[in-house]
Amino acid sequence: MAAVRLALALQDVAAARSGRTVAGALADPVAWAYVLRDAIALAEPDLVVAHVDPALEAGALAAAVGDGDGDWVDRLLDAPPLGDLAPCAAAVQLVATLAALPGLGGRVAASLSSPGSIAGRLGPLLVPHGFDAEADGEELADLVADTLTGLIAAYAQAGAAMILLPGGAAGDSAALGPLTRSAAHAQVAIATTPALLSGDAWAGSVATLTTALEAARAAAGAHGVVLAEVPGTVDVQLLRAARDL
Repeated sequence: MAAVRLALALQDVAAARSGRTVAGALADPVAWAYVLRDAIALAEPDLVVAHVDPALEAGALAAAVGDGDGDWVDRLLDAPPLGDLAPCAAAVQLVATLAALPGLGGRVAASLSSPGSIAGRLGPLLVPHGFDAEADGEELADLVADTLTGLIAAYAQAGAAMILLPGGAAGDSAALGPLTRSAAHAQVAIATTPALLSGDAWAGSVATLTTALEAARAAAGAHGVVLAEVPGTVDVQLLRAARDL
């Protein structure tokens, strides 16, 4: 295995080849794991990203804290563990099912939305509970990070070999500490700044993909991770060629 690991999110490929939809994947995570398995067999990446949904955690928290009375901080602190809330619970089950499949142990990665991005989605729903984006934005990101630590532990217990956390949103830098500490405690690797491979890299030739991968690996640095969401329109031969790149 290369020092820089390639993590592929193949959900769009699985959906295109099976006739299913990514939107309905977590309605039956066990069945979806087997649909993903067929797409995984085409590329055999270093790491398989179980599911990518930037709205996953925010949607779960919104359902838990959006209604009722009380201060926004209290509502967030009183929310059930994120790993127990739909659809996050289904995402955890998907990781567990994939990790138990032959050949996938130690190769399943769980994608986590960043604290800042979740706070950005959740904040407007908390305004009726006294939330002020300008004054409280950083505190919300910190509280979201604390909530995410439980989800990291749930993914690790389910068999995730790595947590992928693309950053870039406001409030992320200050909120990453609890997440890295949680990953260390759960004994699961975490990549907070994986290099991203554009979906356009999969639309051309093997030479184009090779060039894009080389650039992404250089950006990742030694022992880093390159994260790629593979489009469903990818040519199967190109996906197979990625095994050897």
